[in-house]
Amino acid sequence: MTHVRRDALQTLWAWLRRRRVDGYGFQMRERRGEDTVDFVWPERLLVVEVADRAAEQTTGRRLEPFGFKVLRFQSSQVLWMEEHVFAAIEEAVG
Repeated sequence: MTHVRRDALQTLWAWLRRRRVDGYGFQMRERRGEDTVDFVWPERLLVVEVADRAAEQTTGRRLEPFGFKVLRFQSSQVLWMEEHVFAAIEEAVG
């Protein structure tokens, strides 16, 4: 894991933890089937993934046929366009 991806994961996890007061129920680094996803909210069937490059954003694809919605972001998006990322997650949560 690169330091950029690590920083992005930490940034996003801090934001998701702060949102728990609003009822968010994400878990970090959860094993789902054959995949380990970065963040998952099992009750909402929602997965959030972070990758260094777009080509790496493949984890979790096998969960989509089971009803999971998978949001994929690049590390750079989380670090430098965080408001866009947070808005996308809020929209998915509803």
